[in-house]
Amino acid sequence: MESLALPDSNLDDDGLTALLTSHSYPRLRELDLSASRYDEQEFSSAGLLRLPDAVFAPHLERLDLKRSTFDDLDSALATVLPALPRLTDLTLDNHLLGDNVLTRLSELPNRFTALDLASGAFTQEGVDALVNSPVAAGLQSLAMAINGFNTGAAMLTLVRGRRLGALRTLQLSGGYLDRLPPEIGPALAESVFTESLELLRLDRGRLGPDGTAGLAAASFRRLRRLDLGNCGIGDRGAAVLARTPMPATLRCLVLDNNEIGDAGALALARSPHLTGLEGLGLRHNRFGDRAARALRERFGGALYG
Repeated sequence: MESLALPDSNLDDDGLTALLTSHSYPRLRELDLSASRYDEQEFSSAGLLRLPDAVFAPHLERLDLKRSTFDDLDSALATVLPALPRLTDLTLDNHLLGDNVLTRLSELPNRFTALDLASGAFTQEGVDALVNSPVAAGLQSLAMAINGFNTGAAMLTLVRGRRLGALRTLQLSGGYLDRLPPEIGPALAESVFTESLELLRLDRGRLGPDGTAGLAAASFRRLRRLDLGNCGIGDRGAAVLARTPMPATLRCLVLDNNEIGDAGALALARSPHLTGLEGLGLRHNRFGDRAARALRERFGGALYG
């Protein structure tokens, strides 16, 4: 067996220890201990600290700890990560980790291709250490959400990283207190990954028309999905997208929860550029029946919401 998925399995520390000390999985490459809900799987760090002794530790390539609860995970990772030399795909979503984790990742020799670091309490210093390290050069997928008071500065540092030229998927989410700033749009347009990026998702932002215009000016060559849900685009931002040529590769545009009214929706319906869309998301906006009919006439089954 090369892949073991145990999401929501209600493992306890004894079960985790038994798994990690078992000799039943010598060829294991992927281990999923995630939870679909908070507090669904609760462990002590003592259990996770047995991972370096697992028979499969030298071969493990993917580790998913999403939403599983550990006490003092930050300290445990200092021991665990250096013992996984082939790890390339790591998910630490929803753990509110700090800069120490980013610094440790930046110092590892691993050739990471995917990191999911959503909902961390990171700062500009920690983000800078990661995105300007050799680790960043191989990343193809990066997800990061920051909950704090310096989200804007940290996220701008991320998208300006000069070693992220291999990125294909980027998902960024602002905090509830400090949302993604308008400057993130122009910064993305000037990034080193405009030619490689295929999926871009921004969440909890305040792009407005200026940030949207800056983003729309980007020369994305391979972008297939653009998700700007909950980014404060409004009617003026929707109008910017409507009159700006989109990448020919774009197949899905998501603008959910953006306070788009009749003016913005009608602008999208009349756009001469959104010709290749197979999906257009406009859920939880503010336009009325007339605009909704215009959108359905234009986009047919591609429209949802």
